[in-house]
Amino acid sequence: MKIALPVWNNRIAPVFDAAERWLTVLVSDGKWEIREENTFSGITPEAKAQELLNHNTEYLICGAIPYRLERFLVEAGCGVRSFISGEPERILRAWVDDSLNDPSYCMPGCHGRGQGPRGRFGNRHGHGNRGRGRI
Repeated sequence: MKIALPVWNNRIAPVFDAAERWLTVLVSDGKWEIREENTFSGITPEAKAQELLNHNTEYLICGAIPYRLERFLVEAGCGVRSFISGEPERILRAWVDDSLNDPSYCMPGCHGRGQGPRGRFGNRHGHGNRGRGRI
């Protein structure tokens, strides 16, 4: 599975819109490997979301993200897990260990918000038609 993690200051970027870089991570058979660090070429949040799709990202683990962007990614076949906080390596270990639901990975003040009503878009398998739609 190809996962994207927007990063800022060696942590998951607190706001997707403001992220300038992201890590491409491959996860397979309970192991993960950071493949590359990328710089967003798009400036708008919409362009950043489209860029992830253009790189065949299957899943996005991020901090805060506007609902319309989360929905766009999900409908395009990219799973989203939002309101996550921490160092990328720690988050990836939690992903592989299936412990990302632990409240210690939630952004401060969110109290598991990514697992609430919006959490239906944030399961590990993604949703959508696997197409590459437009915003």
